[in-house]
Amino acid sequence: MLIFDLDDTLKALPSTGDTDLVRTQIIERFEKTLSNFVDPYSVGRNRPEFSYRADVRAIGDDAARPKVLVGAERAIDRYQVQDMEHQIEGIVGDDGVFRGKVKAFGHWTEGVVEFELPKGLYMPERASTRVGPFDIYIASMEFEQSNSSHSRADHIRYLGLAEEFAGLMIYRDGLRVLPYGREDNDFFEIEYKRSKNAGRYFWNHRQMFGRIALTRHNNPNLKDKAGREGFIDNTAAKTFRALVGNILDQSARRYFGSASDIRKPRIAEIKASNRQGRAEEEAKKLRERERKLFQAELARAEQQLPSLVADIAKQTQNFAIEKDDDVVAASERISEWRSVLAESLMRPLPVGSAKLSSRYQAARHDTEKVSELISSFETQFREAVGAYIASEPRKLLDQQIKSGVEAIRQQVEQFQSVIVSLQREQYDFVRTLAQSRIADFAKDCEAISAKLEAKLLDVPAAVDALRQLRDEWMGENRQVFGIYVSALESVKDEIDLETLASVQNQSLRENAAELDRLTALAQLGIAVEIAAHDLQDFDEMATAGLNSLPPEVRDAPEVRDIRLGIEGLTDQLRFLSPLRLSGDRVQRWITGTEISEFIRQFFAPKFAEAGIEFASSAEFLSLRLYERPARIFPVFMNLVNNSVYWLGTVPRPTRKISFGVSGEEVFIADSGPGVSEEDQGNIFRLFFTRKERSGRGVGLYLARANLSAGSHTIRYRSPDDQPGLAGAAFYIRFRDIDFGGGEG
Repeated sequence: MLIFDLDDTLKALPSTGDTDLVRTQIIERFEKTLSNFVDPYSVGRNRPEFSYRADVRAIGDDAARPKVLVGAERAIDRYQVQDMEHQIEGIVGDDGVFRGKVKAFGHWTEGVVEFELPKGLYMPERASTRVGPFDIYIASMEFEQSNSSHSRADHIRYLGLAEEFAGLMIYRDGLRVLPYGREDNDFFEIEYKRSKNAGRYFWNHRQMFGRIALTRHNNPNLKDKAGREGFIDNTAAKTFRALVGNILDQSARRYFGSASDIRKPRIAEIKASNRQGRAEEEAKKLRERERKLFQAELARAEQQLPSLVADIAKQTQNFAIEKDDDVVAASERISEWRSVLAESLMRPLPVGSAKLSSRYQAARHDTEKVSELISSFETQFREAVGAYIASEPRKLLDQQIKSGVEAIRQQVEQFQSVIVSLQREQYDFVRTLAQSRIADFAKDCEAISAKLEAKLLDVPAAVDALRQLRDEWMGENRQVFGIYVSALESVKDEIDLETLASVQNQSLRENAAELDRLTALAQLGIAVEIAAHDLQDFDEMATAGLNSLPPEVRDAPEVRDIRLGIEGLTDQLRFLSPLRLSGDRVQRWITGTEISEFIRQFFAPKFAEAGIEFASSAEFLSLRLYERPARIFPVFMNLVNNSVYWLGTVPRPTRKISFGVSGEEVFIADSGPGVSEEDQGNIFRLFFTRKERSGRGVGLYLARANLSAGSHTIRYRSPDDQPGLAGAAFYIRFRDIDFGGGEG
């Protein structure tokens, strides 16, 4: 099909080397529109087996090498978000009631959670307006690290995913319905509600992942518009939108938002167990205070400095000393200018204030100009005073002293007034706080006493409750009042807390940036080692595959290009090592037979050379699992490669490797010497190895990392395991596996 007069979206897609901002935004919108075309949040048999991609083929030498823009390999999947701290998963039935499970702050609720219909909403009953059942899955997290139950590394990882894949999408029969889930579409009024009250309406497009899964059979009334951009706004669509909105509102009210009963205590628990989190929160307050002070200082400098420049220039131009009073007046002007200049000084531009950079630089320029003008005027003043003969020298000095004392008195009294006012305000606040905490503690004690009288508690339980209550309140009091005690003691010892905190905060930011750089460097080194570990095997596998092609195919120009590309890539990666190496990211069903035959063919030369007998049980051959081949095959390759090495240390007639199934786990076993008990706790550590040659200690680490990325687990055999062979045995529990091998 040939299309002429392409619109701007399609014209922007070919790679031209341009970096135009509009063009970049067009491509990003195109990618987000077509990415995740197939439901990425369904698992197992519900996951549609559907491959797709959109690529660009440009005219010229690269026409045969299309640039892939979007496709099944560039999508998120359920496994990447299934460990997030907030989740909703369930089914909305014909009655409009949600039934499922909820996870809040890392804890799943017990039993089935239901969200009833809100008052005033009734389910349509006519065949042409009814809304049928649908599935819903949502995952999210706390946007602030200090409130999150996730580790800092996980929190950063999820923020990165949110940049590319966040949004609540709609899928029908496994395929995406546009435009839902795009940032510019607010079908469920998530952003509208959040603009009214961000705390109460918890959900946010930019930090939530999920989808609503429909079927055409159950929801025939949710019909597409003529342009297939959304549903026709009929009764069914309105009801559907109200149902989902109700689920979001009720879940926020019960579990996640500021109005929920569990949010405040859960966050309190998180912060209490995370001292670093509290420190980061205080550092955040300090940074916010610094930004506000900086903005005030900048505004003051912009207001005062230009007029000061004009005043100094004018006084310099007309300056002359003709009488004693002129000396006093000029000296006072210099002091006043110095005072205004001191009040106009600004702290360094805080992090996160880049938009104020141009104003800051202009103000700094004015500051330097004022300082130069004052210095020039002082030079002129000293020369004039040196040439002038005072008529009453003593009186002239007395006037200067009197003026100086008055200026100092006014300044000190002004500071005194501010300090006294702050002290009085804080004294009143602390006194009120102390009285309030005493009264509130007494009320809590009376509540326990009332429970005892109502026989809701027995005496031992009441005594224990009072003890726990006292301990909790005393701990809180140390934290609440300790801030004031520490600050006042620092003031008593003349410690400048603001300067100290500001300097340490800046140092902390610099150290954190340096740590990130060192971490990245360490990851680069690890990536080099990991890449080097498997690079040769993959190179040999690709070369062997190419060599096995028929001669007429093997000698084709396209195959020669493939071979040349593989050799060049291998040479480059040996030295540079990718930070983002990824193989085939498309998930599909992988059978045990496919794994077994792959290993048999790949290791055939080594098996023959070492005299190793390889076998797979019928149970293993009949299983199938849903994953990315590039994630699974390297795991089996690593484990078998280890077995081959250690089988070389036992007599040839006893060398065996077997794949089998035990309960819900898959095992890879051999007849080698096994792992000593003292080493079993270290075998998955990076760089740990007992091999005397060719051992780098990354194979098992890499295997576990690969499996962990898909939420699978691996372990070494325990004394209770009986894999059939007496050597090493590794057991893998796959998350999405079918041991019967039936059709999905």
